[in-house]
Amino acid sequence: QAPDDKAATAKGPARAVSLAVTRAGAHGTADTAASANVQLSCDGFAPEEVQQTTLAANGHLTVHGSPTGCTLKVLGFTLAEKAYTPRVAAAFTAYAAGESALFGNGDDVIGLQVTKQLPSPLAGDATAQYAYTLVDTAGADFKGFPLKATHGSLVFGAIAVPQLAVKHAEMVAGKAHGAAVKLTVGCAKPLVGTSDKLATCAEDLLEAFQAVLVRMPAAPLTIASLNEIFASAPARVFPGFPGYTFSAKDAGFVITVPLIDAGVVAVGDLAQRPLLFAVRSGTTSSYTYAVLTKGK
Repeated sequence: QAPDDKAATAKGPARAVSLAVTRAGAHGTADTAASANVQLSCDGFAPEEVQQTTLAANGHLTVHGSPTGCTLKVLGFTLAEKAYTPRVAAAFTAYAAGESALFGNGDDVIGLQVTKQLPSPLAGDATAQYAYTLVDTAGADFKGFPLKATHGSLVFGAIAVPQLAVKHAEMVAGKAHGAAVKLTVGCAKPLVGTSDKLATCAEDLLEAFQAVLVRMPAAPLTIASLNEIFASAPARVFPGFPGYTFSAKDAGFVITVPLIDAGVVAVGDLAQRPLLFAVRSGTTSSYTYAVLTKGK
């Protein structure tokens, strides 16, 4: 056994210290940071005992004994293949539970909050927890932009797909949650119970439909993959979506969904991975959908 190992073992049992960086207020399975640049220190640590390294999502650091005042600091992290570093004017100071800071990559800014710091003393394995949320997407001057909707459908057997279409889509500047996706959705064809001459959605018929707004999956869309998305994502009837309003004048209804609710960290991510808006009737397996990309 090496001298350093013997000294560490003499201090007591090994403690595994890990980190969790997840999306604040996530519905279903939260996205996690792929890796983080961290620093671990405890009361009484000599400079050479302070550990600073890049920690993978499932990795951990090791300390021995039951030290007090341990703090796991996030100095930077990688999310969706982007490296985020502290904004000097809004960086952490004490890294105490409840403290927030801003991290950025170019114009993309993310808020990071310490939700749970390491216990004191460190009596066993422990995890420090941080949560991130979209703060702003392109600075104070962000005004939004149009989105292009490309429609498609997947039919299971003789089950009809919902005759709905995205009539207007745009990215708008939000407030508490940064950017938001604003969709005007109407009937592509008259629904049962509506006039043949009226191509708008009767509000009481919308309760039969479930919808999701999520990041486009990397794999091709299939009925099986959409079934899985609806099982894991927060499928909602339309009146349950944020910002829902019904308007016969607009030939349908409007929903305004914070971008972070769709699992997108920053507007710039849309260039690599568009959004998917999918609808089904009840719990059936026939779908109509729209792939949303940045318009011109």
